[in-house]
Amino acid sequence: MSTEAFSDDFTITARRVAHDVVLVAIAGDLDFETVPRAKAFLAEATAGSPQHLILDLTAVEFMASSGLALLVSARAGDDGIQGYLHLLGVTGNRAVQRPLAAVALLDLFDIGTDLANMLADLDAVPTPVD
Repeated sequence: MSTEAFSDDFTITARRVAHDVVLVAIAGDLDFETVPRAKAFLAEATAGSPQHLILDLTAVEFMASSGLALLVSARAGDDGIQGYLHLLGVTGNRAVQRPLAAVALLDLFDIGTDLANMLADLDAVPTPVD
């Protein structure tokens, strides 16, 4: 999988963490400038049609309405983004949790607190580390 650093303040990485699970971690701001690139990256990272896509938003420092739209789009499987969407890094991350709560979207998503428990809940077999 790949890593993209679009600027000093925005990084997105992807890796397969289980047979049919892709983990994408986003760091920085999700706004009008970064969302188009993030959307394209997510489509590329999920091109192999994984059953699950986990977005780790732990390091997101700001989420604009375009970031919220990206999450809704990914959940719907739009824009070539594939896999059932799960979120990490929401609980306790004010930059992510607050905007989701403000527009009543928290209940729309499967939100986990850590990767190990989420993979266990998915009954996913971890991919061996190279």
